[in-house]
Amino acid sequence: MARAKIYHSWPEAIRLAFLDLMTVLLCGLLATALNGYSIESCHITLLEGFFFILCLMGCLDIIGGYEINRNMSTLRYASEHVLAMCVMLVIVFIAIYGFLSYNEAVKPGRSVLLLTPILATPLTLLYRYHFSFKKTQFGEPRVFYVIGSTECASQLQTIFQKAKYSHPLRFIHMTEGKNFRTEMEDFDESREGRDCSLRETISKKLKECDGVIIDLSESELDAELAELLLAVDLHSTPVYPVELFIETYFYKIYLTHVSLADALNGTFTGDHQKAYGRLKSFIDGLLAACLLLATLPLMLLIALIIKLEDFGPVFYTQERMGRFEEPFILYKFRTMSFRRDSDSELYTATGDSRITRVGRILRLFRLDELPQLWNVVMGEMSIIGPRAEWSKLVSQYEQQIPFYHLRHLVKPGITGWAQVNYGYGASLDDTIEKLQYDLYYIKHFSPHLDASIVLKTIFTMLSASGR
Repeated sequence: MARAKIYHSWPEAIRLAFLDLMTVLLCGLLATALNGYSIESCHITLLEGFFFILCLMGCLDIIGGYEINRNMSTLRYASEHVLAMCVMLVIVFIAIYGFLSYNEAVKPGRSVLLLTPILATPLTLLYRYHFSFKKTQFGEPRVFYVIGSTECASQLQTIFQKAKYSHPLRFIHMTEGKNFRTEMEDFDESREGRDCSLRETISKKLKECDGVIIDLSESELDAELAELLLAVDLHSTPVYPVELFIETYFYKIYLTHVSLADALNGTFTGDHQKAYGRLKSFIDGLLAACLLLATLPLMLLIALIIKLEDFGPVFYTQERMGRFEEPFILYKFRTMSFRRDSDSELYTATGDSRITRVGRILRLFRLDELPQLWNVVMGEMSIIGPRAEWSKLVSQYEQQIPFYHLRHLVKPGITGWAQVNYGYGASLDDTIEKLQYDLYYIKHFSPHLDASIVLKTIFTMLSASGR
């Protein structure tokens, strides 16, 4: 995971810890009542209760649940929060029933121990969302000093605007021996501040700065400035190379910052080379088989409606490119008129006349992709991964876009990081933008990133914001 230095604000951390403590106590009492126990029958020892709270706070602290600058109003944080609570529950079960209460009757029982964190999870997440959202909307923008090429600050501003980042950011370009030039808003500076050299300015403005961004694409820093930045990075203010900043704050890898060395030195590795990747393949097959059985009545109904609409074929099949550039046949519910469905059109345009009335609804809720579960069962796809592209388009993209082949290091997915962050692409520029998200996913391939994608996908389906 890309590094992001974030530090505690102790008053805020203590406030959140106190709220967590009160929430767990209230949820514990509520869980006891829901299970038919009386308060007097709760014989949880002080050690067990202390261990429960300690595990909860420890797991939340690991994911940044008590950190002042952590944006807790995003689905990404929500997924990490839910995972942390699940891990905490597993640890507590093992500890209490395996060690602390070995061979003893535990009251009020496992059901209460299970129900308490289930009730507490949405509540602990809710007030974190509230505090973070309030700070995002009414708080001061985060200020970053940019050192390097003159175009770097404006480039970061452009990326910031396209990304629709939830917290306002302000980039200040700094040139040694010159005044500040802001790309977004001017600051009032004293005459002494305007005359400061770059080194003196960085030293004096640390308290107002959330980070320093350096661009080394055109020239290297001199030794004295490099030493100063190392000292700055050590003492609470993070210093980012520009590519790491984009990766950390916007969750994508800017294509111009990818080098041949990155492609060859293991920065991007296939899912088959990681333990989690092998476990994920097993989970994909098992989960896809269960989902196929669970959604079979719905898919039969969809198939019937498609057939009755124009008496055309139910499924649309097309050759797509899989992992290691192995082609396979992808299955989807047909959403376009079968008389006009052809491979002559490379992209589906907004409001495309080929889309049927039923197909428009299926696309809106992404139900047209349900048959791809069969591709997952067959091991050709994953539930989560880069979009499976048409083989004809892939051959074009590999000639036009550098490092495009890297996305084939992992299995394509029904949903993925690019799909939930950027949506459907209908041009070469869109494909480049999505590739940057795909490369981020491949580099940071992990359970909590997959969990974030699952939550974002559910949100997309429920909000009917599909294609």
